[in-house]
Amino acid sequence: MFPPQPRKKGKRPPKSARTRGRRRHQDKLGLIAIILAISVVLGLGIWWIVSAATSGINPKELNFTSDMSYHATEDSIYYISEQKLSCVDYANNEKWTLELPLSGASVKASGSLVAIFSDSVVVVYSNTGEQLFTKEFYGKIANVSCGQDYVAVMNEDTSGTSKIVMLNKKGEEVTTYDFSGKFIVDFAFTSANAFYIYTIDSGAVVPVARVMSYNGDLANTGNIAIEGQLLQRVIFLKDTLYMVGTNHLMQMDYIGTKQSEKLIYGWEFADSYVDKNENTRILFIPGGEDAGQKNISNVRYVEPGGKDLFVQMPSSTIKASLGRDKFYAFTPTMIRTYNADGTATGDYEVPIAAEKYEPLPSKQHALLFAQDKVYIITLP
Repeated sequence: MFPPQPRKKGKRPPKSARTRGRRRHQDKLGLIAIILAISVVLGLGIWWIVSAATSGINPKELNFTSDMSYHATEDSIYYISEQKLSCVDYANNEKWTLELPLSGASVKASGSLVAIFSDSVVVVYSNTGEQLFTKEFYGKIANVSCGQDYVAVMNEDTSGTSKIVMLNKKGEEVTTYDFSGKFIVDFAFTSANAFYIYTIDSGAVVPVARVMSYNGDLANTGNIAIEGQLLQRVIFLKDTLYMVGTNHLMQMDYIGTKQSEKLIYGWEFADSYVDKNENTRILFIPGGEDAGQKNISNVRYVEPGGKDLFVQMPSSTIKASLGRDKFYAFTPTMIRTYNADGTATGDYEVPIAAEKYEPLPSKQHALLFAQDKVYIITLP
């Protein structure tokens, strides 16, 4: 028997070498943790992009085609189809339908009144479908606008002279505005139930654009003349208004005193939004880039007295509009959202190849047109 031999002990590495080994191992673990964290963040980012691009747009087909007469208000859509007038809400739920006494009629509406009209007859209903009156005119009815308490009818006589006849809810003529020698470009009720008429003096050497405004009692509140440029849009606030001209965006009071001016030559009005605090936002597209016909390359986003941003649009953009706290670029297959700083915040796939979009007064919905069909969509 041999006595047990003592086991030889291996040499342990110096303490400094062991420390370096542990540090390398810890560094590897830290690197792996960082890579995993980055992967998670990237994965979440990709998930958000894919989710944003595939959610939110759910077109609902409406029961009228693009060649039929329709009019949208803040919460309803009125349309004429097969000799019937129908009213639906923004979820396409039918409120009411009634037979029409006129053929070939057009429809205009407000929050409280609905008017259908042919060349010489106008029939007015309440927003619940109750018929209020029928009124026949001599000459031709060129257009109609509905307010909360009145209906304005543009009537042309056989000589071509235009006048606007104001009717109350009983069909009585309250007042008439005669515009001999002037061309009526536009007339409408504003959201505050005020009324305006925009004319051009065709007899002047230099074209004179004139805007006359009236309050809810039809008393005249302003008569503003603009020389040297035409007006694209007038935006009414309580004590001031914005005149969107072909050359300048002008802020004025109701007696015509100019308060501010911004050069917008080369830009066309696209949309505007005024919130309950009268904060105003205006969107422009380059001149000649008519939405629905040409691609819109970029937009100009203006908050009068504040922001003036130029934002590039995605390729194939056919419409740009404002929401309540954002703005939109519409392409045939996608809707992109932007915040008020002009930063893109999401892409949303449109499952139907759109030919045209029409944002609705709610600023949260739009009509989508495709192959003569009309759909309503909720905007993201």
